[in-house]
Amino acid sequence: MKTYETASGLPHLLKDGTDSERVAWAVYAGMVSGYRSSVEDMKAVMALRDAKARGQEEMFRVMWNRKRAERLAWLTLTQRSWQKKTRRATRAKHHDSIAIREKYVRCSA
Repeated sequence: MKTYETASGLPHLLKDGTDSERVAWAVYAGMVSGYRSSVEDMKAVMALRDAKARGQEEMFRVMWNRKRAERLAWLTLTQRSWQKKTRRATRAKHHDSIAIREKYVRCSA
């Protein structure tokens, strides 16, 4: 499997890739955001169809998975910081709402 990114997050192919790979990376990076909404899903599907047609499907999937993971990590950290900022911490602990919200963030039952 070809690796497209270095440890710093920059793709190898920005300096080692062909011109078509560089253009494809730039186009897909602009179309894929990691968010899940109807508009963002449509853009991702359009980019995936184009990537399949150009033979760049693996590159697209690597980019989409990475951006999605970054988005989920940001969302989890943001939710945790919000749940720490409760006005009545003793009431939240008494009703166990902090533990309930933590289960929600972790997507566990």
